[in-house]
Amino acid sequence: MMASSPFDTLKVVERLEGAGVPAAQARAHVAVLSDVLTQTLTAESENMAELYLPRQESSAEFSLVRIALEKLDAKVEKLDAKVDARLAELRSELIRWVVTVAVSLGILQTALISGLLLKLLH
Repeated sequence: MMASSPFDTLKVVERLEGAGVPAAQARAHVAVLSDVLTQTLTAESENMAELYLPRQESSAEFSLVRIALEKLDAKVEKLDAKVDARLAELRSELIRWVVTVAVSLGILQTALISGLLLKLLH
């Protein structure tokens, strides 16, 4: 029997013999079953190792992602500052425009009232 089997080979041999399987045949069945299970488990553990990155590789990849995110954050902050500056410019332009229109309307209104008064007086 195999020394490092994933199950109790002696117990399985005894169960097979108890069910009427000859001892030599029971030992052969258990040996094959043990080999198949060991190979399957070994292959599965190798596949699992390939699926997951070793800690160093994943740490390096996360570091690259972190650096890329920091660069992206810096770009977003620059754009945010540009947008804030442009909004401030637009606000001041809008205020100048509103004041200009208000003053122009005031002058126009004064001119119209003056014109009416002059017409009424003559």
